[in-house]
Amino acid sequence: MTQEEKIALYALGALEADEAEALRRELADSPELQELLARDRVVATLILASVEPVQPSPDLKQRLMEQINDSWAAESVIDSSASEPAMSTGSAGAAVLSPRRILRKARTEGFTPSFTRLRDERPRRTWPVWVLSGLSMAATVVALAVAIVLAIRLGQSETEASALRQQVAQLHIEAGAIQKSRDEATARILQLERDLTQLRSTLAQAQQALDRSRAESQQLGEDIAALRAVVAEKEAALTQAQTELSVLLQPNVRVAVLPGVAGTFRNATVTVFYAPQSTTAYLSVTNLPSLPPDQTYQVWLINRNQRLPSTVFNTDASGTSRLIVQSAQPFSAFQNIGVTVEPAGGSQTPNPAGPIVLGRL
Repeated sequence: MTQEEKIALYALGALEADEAEALRRELADSPELQELLARDRVVATLILASVEPVQPSPDLKQRLMEQINDSWAAESVIDSSASEPAMSTGSAGAAVLSPRRILRKARTEGFTPSFTRLRDERPRRTWPVWVLSGLSMAATVVALAVAIVLAIRLGQSETEASALRQQVAQLHIEAGAIQKSRDEATARILQLERDLTQLRSTLAQAQQALDRSRAESQQLGEDIAALRAVVAEKEAALTQAQTELSVLLQPNVRVAVLPGVAGTFRNATVTVFYAPQSTTAYLSVTNLPSLPPDQTYQVWLINRNQRLPSTVFNTDASGTSRLIVQSAQPFSAFQNIGVTVEPAGGSQTPNPAGPIVLGRL
């Protein structure tokens, strides 16, 4: 039996004495149990007040009165027979009837004792009446207890059902929000996929354009490099031509022709344009074979026994070249000028084999 069922029976007065005493001790220390008892007492009062009184039928009342009358009469006869004789004789010698005979006579004559007399003399009830009364009371108590327990459980069930309905409603709301978020996320994903597809296509086109641009840029770079080389060459040629012109425009310009003096170089000619007071001279070379990369031609300025190294050069395929020679001293300080074949980069001392071109200034 649960605690709530015990409290319900206690409110109806149907709990056993030992259980009721134990429950009273628990009630003294528990406000929660006291609150449950107060609620159950209110429910019990309402249930009892809702029962309509039933009027017994006349037949039931007649049978009950006859049973009570028989019981009372039987007990009266038994008591009278035990204390007096059945018949006594008075002073006149007349016979006196015993209470048994009076009772029988009264019954045969249709005498009926009144309810007031029956109530005042308080006849004893027979065991069927007590049994029926006890069973009716017990059934009523049990019915009330069951009704209270059912009412309590019904209230709890309604509370739980209400809580469950609220939870279901909340779950529906949450499910709606989740579905809405899913739909929005799906729409965003589809849009992003479309955007990504378009961007990939654009990127592929841009990559193709970039590849073409790179190829074109590479070609353009090569063209630019070639043009820069040509420009540099032209600039060098322009500088060379400007220097040549400046030399040729000097006052008192002289010309010295230097012939080839060695074997295969006899056909070579070096023409020197210079001004005695100047430190810059212009040389024009013809018929001088081109040298391999590991060799070079080098100009020497000769002052008596002193040979000063000067410009290095090479000729083109036609055997010609033009070059500017710079000197730390005016060319009037030198008597001769010569050309030797030296290792690539030039030397500080002339080739022991001697000059291939030599002449006076």
